[in-house]
Amino acid sequence: MIDLISKIIPEINGCKIWPMGINSAGYGHFSMKNKSCNVSRLLYQTLNPGNYKGLVIRHKCDNRACCNIEHLEVGTQRDNILDIKKRNRGLFGGESKIPRGEKAGRAKLTEQQVLEIRSRYPEEDSIKLSKIYKVNMTTILAIIHRRSWKHI
Repeated sequence: MIDLISKIIPEINGCKIWPMGINSAGYGHFSMKNKSCNVSRLLYQTLNPGNYKGLVIRHKCDNRACCNIEHLEVGTQRDNILDIKKRNRGLFGGESKIPRGEKAGRAKLTEQQVLEIRSRYPEEDSIKLSKIYKVNMTTILAIIHRRSWKHI
């Protein structure tokens, strides 16, 4: 893996973009012995052996796909959240890069339908609502209990 990274030509900002696959959250991933690994974590732990339980590997460059060891540092999840706030990224500032609601690629419902589902419950139970809106009952329950579609 380290040999592969050494051959990656860095971008202008120094980022080395992992060429072997990016997961749905935008991080480089690597499969080894039928287990998917986060590239930045695996790389950091390989070059800096130690106990990293409860710690995260942070990207100083804010590029999740970057595998340049110089752009990685260890910290807590709290450090990571403070980075997000300080750099005005994600949910704490600026527009989130994660598509939500109807903009999500696999969305089967509209915002209007979600609002209708919430207004129709509990007069109509989750089984009936799932049949009306042609989605799984767990999807209906997640909407009702605001585990999904939290932004509306």
